[in-house]
Amino acid sequence: SARAWDADDLPLMAAVTGVACMVLEHEAIQRELARQARTDPLTGLMNRRAFLEEANRRIDRLDREDIPGTLIFIDLDRLKPLNDRMGHEAGDNALMLTAGLLRRTFRPSDLLARLGGDEFALWLDGSDELTAAERAERLRNAFPAEMAHLTAGDPAGMTVSIGIASRPGGSGEDLDSLIQRADRAMYEVKRLGGGQWRVS
Repeated sequence: SARAWDADDLPLMAAVTGVACMVLEHEAIQRELARQARTDPLTGLMNRRAFLEEANRRIDRLDREDIPGTLIFIDLDRLKPLNDRMGHEAGDNALMLTAGLLRRTFRPSDLLARLGGDEFALWLDGSDELTAAERAERLRNAFPAEMAHLTAGDPAGMTVSIGIASRPGGSGEDLDSLIQRADRAMYEVKRLGGGQWRVS
């Protein structure tokens, strides 16, 4: 039969509790390190590596289910002049405001990432170029107002250049090819002065 705990058992209970706490703390630290390895520290969005891994996984699933998907590349126009005029803190603020605007403009299920510098990428499951273009237009219109307090005094303000590359379900097109198409579309917008979107 079970016996009651007595004073001799207390050190054992304390030791077991201590070990359990250490194990739980270690697991929490490991989870946090894994999260940090996948996250851009400034914006809290996915970083490049995490985005590419997850987008590739999603493409495989979309092909099995015959569902479209769309990649969107976004580049901030005139971030360097803002940095030069107002300092890097203003540039960092612009990047954080962009991340907030992306979170409000796109669905929680969409992948949002900062690829580095002033480049962002989004992956939209189940969306074709028409849906993506509608979201890009919403983003293009909202962006200058979002940055207005940072760009006060600059008549050109800040805008975004957006490139869109869609793939129908089952197309077999890989992520590298989509990246090249979205990147080309984005740079074509940039070459023409920015502040627009283009579908590849």
